[in-house]
Order: sequence, then C-alpha cells, then structure tokens
Amino acid sequence: MNGCSSEHSSLVSERMLLTARGWVGLRSLSLGLGDQWNPHLATTVMAANPDSIRDRLIRLIKQKSKRRTQWTRERPTEWQPEEIADPATGMRMTSLGAWEFILERLEQNCSFQEVTLKKPPNKVGYVMIEELGDQRVYIKLEIGEGDRYIYGRSFHHDLPEEA
Repeated sequence: MNGCSSEHSSLVSERMLLTARGWVGLRSLSLGLGDQWNPHLATTVMAANPDSIRDRLIRLIKQKSKRRTQWTRERPTEWQPEEIADPATGMRMTSLGAWEFILERLEQNCSFQEVTLKKPPNKVGYVMIEELGDQRVYIKLEIGEGDRYIYGRSFHHDLPEEA
C-alpha cells in the first residue's frame, strides 16, 4: 500500500467504461456537502487523463503564492485544519500542514473525484477522502481563473456515514 487511504464500500461504487484500450474500472465516491454529483464529469476525469489534472493540482499546490483558502459568498470554504490532529505529534494541524498533507497524498497517486460545484455555479472541484491515523479527512480543491490559483475549499473531518 502506498500510504493512501483505503476505500470504504459505503462510499465507493464500481463502474466499468469501455475505452479504446479496453474496459477501465471507475470508482465513484458518494459525496454530500451540497455538491452535485455528475457521473458524466466523473467519467471524463477518470477516463481521460487524471494524471494531467493531478499534475496541475500538484504544480499549483507547490507554489505557495497560488494557494487560497479565504471564505467568500461566491466561493465558501470549510478550511478547518486545526480540527485535525497529526497522529505523529498529537498537535493540531496548521494550514501549511494541510497543504503539505494534500500534496503528499496527490504525489502518492491517491484517488480523487471530480464534482460540480454549486458555488461558483457549474465550476469543477476535486474531492479526496483520506485517512490520517484514525481520522477521515474530507478535502475539496478547485483550480481557479485558469491555473492562476488553487482554492482549498474543504479540509475537515469527513462527515459520518448516514444510517
């Protein structure tokens, strides 16, 4: 295992897509937080070249001047790294630590899912649900204004599964 979180059967569904290279397995997260799930967009990301999106996310995150986490009416955020404990130190995570955690997971080829955002309307976000010790962390990113900024839209405890 490469250090990425394991999949949770209640959050992940399997699909198959026929491509020019044969059948490709797709995994889709069942997400909440008001994001609209769009299987066509998810298929595009997973079937096209998720590595190019991953490369863009990594490139932007590595440039500290490109990172944004401020809450606005047009682009609300739930950036709360202080609610996540670092299992190695027992200390609360910082915003810098959150970005480093996201970068590490993306570089380890963890899966992410494309979602359609409500705010800004019809923009694309990228969601990861990652394990950190005994915690599950919900992460949502958005690439904005071309590749001018990377918005940290969410970083907080994953919502408990509904019964």
